Amino acid sequence: MPGNSSLSPDIIKSVTNQIHKKYPEFAGVAPKIRRQPLPKGTEAANQTLFLFTFNTSARAVSNVTIPRSVRVTVNDKGKIIKITTSR
Repeated sequence: MPGNSSLSPDIIKSVTNQIHKKYPEFAGVAPKIRRQPLPKGTEAANQTLFLFTFNTSARAVSNVTIPRSVRVTVNDKGKIIKITTSR
């Protein structure tokens, strides 16, 4: 996966498993991973953040397909900093 050269496969697997447990509809979905720039004015200038993006779709009762996504901000040690999801 491009952009994740400093993340070990164990960290990627751990984060992915945590998301699959918390959001079962994303089970089997592999994340897209890229470096996340640090917010301006951040004190932790030596920390590298990564953004994991999981995308899938769900079918509503009215048979309409609804796109779903989960974005996970992770530090270089594998700690989840923030999770955001679409409805």
